[in-house]
Amino acid sequence: MGPWRGVLALLAALTAGGMALLCAPAAAAGGAAPAPGLVTGDSCNGVFHGNALGSLVETGSAGPSGGVVEPGQTITVRLNWNPSDFSGSVPDKTDVCVEIGSQISASLSQEHKPGPPGGSDTYRVEVPAGGTGGQPICVRGSVSGTGHDGEKSAILCYTLLANPAPEVPQVLLLPLTALLVGGGALLFAWRRRTGKRLRS
Repeated sequence: MGPWRGVLALLAALTAGGMALLCAPAAAAGGAAPAPGLVTGDSCNGVFHGNALGSLVETGSAGPSGGVVEPGQTITVRLNWNPSDFSGSVPDKTDVCVEIGSQISASLSQEHKPGPPGGSDTYRVEVPAGGTGGQPICVRGSVSGTGHDGEKSAILCYTLLANPAPEVPQVLLLPLTALLVGGGALLFAWRRRTGKRLRS
């Protein structure tokens, strides 16, 4: 049995590898959205200009355009479109382009390439934790492919709450209180001594 043990192990490994290869296309065909990546090329150039086109609709978890978000908040953006806009085929790609003020944010804009089938896609955009310098943050989605090149959604724009003032750590409150009380007592004693000297 000794010499056959290695042969059997090799056959088992080859069989497992073959099954993995066979299953991989089936999983990809299930319609799972690809992992988002940073937008490549000039996909976001000019995307904020022009009216909404086609059937593409964009909604955000932060509510309609004009709402308020907080630094560090994650906005879930959903794109929905009619698959027949692309002759029933999978879109070449979907994008969400993010603009802060009048500048495109390359680090926040994302794409799925190719786009998912079924007429919907979801992205998550994180508002910068340090804020936007008082500028609004805007998101516009687009889908492109056979039949509709560069179909655009409406634009969602949000204003930011100011960063909250930093809280004093609890561990510092007691020493600070003691310092203030002690300083007040010393000042009171010094003024009493000074007053006695002046009167005498």
